[in-house]
Parts: sequence; C-alpha cells; structure tokens
Amino acid sequence: MNAISTTEAATKKGVTRQAIIKAIDRGDIDGTRVSSRTLVVWENDKYREWQPNVVRQAAGRSKRK
Repeated sequence: MNAISTTEAATKKGVTRQAIIKAIDRGDIDGTRVSSRTLVVWENDKYREWQPNVVRQAAGRSKRK
C-alpha cells in the first residue's frame, strides 16, 4: 500500500485536491495527516474503487463559470 499526495491522487482521479480532502473527511477514501498541513492518501482498494460523485463535480464546475 503506497502513500501518495492529495495532489497526485486528485490528478489520477481527475478531480480537485479539495474533492480528495472531502472524500477523506467523509471516510470514502483513507488518508493520514503527516503534519499540520500535509495529508497523504493511501493508494489501497478503497481509493482505487472510489469514484467521484458526478452530481458534486457538476455542481462545482457550474460555480466556477
């Protein structure tokens, strides 16, 4: 099980870093805080199986326009 940065996880999943952080907060994927500002994502089955919520992604995109 590898640890990757939230930025790398977001890039791999095609979402924002904030979406990854919120998924960790909800318990959808596993992550660990390694310092006061740094969070890593565990690249395990839970992460690999997680799919971004299309409704949330669409809502976020519409706010950016």
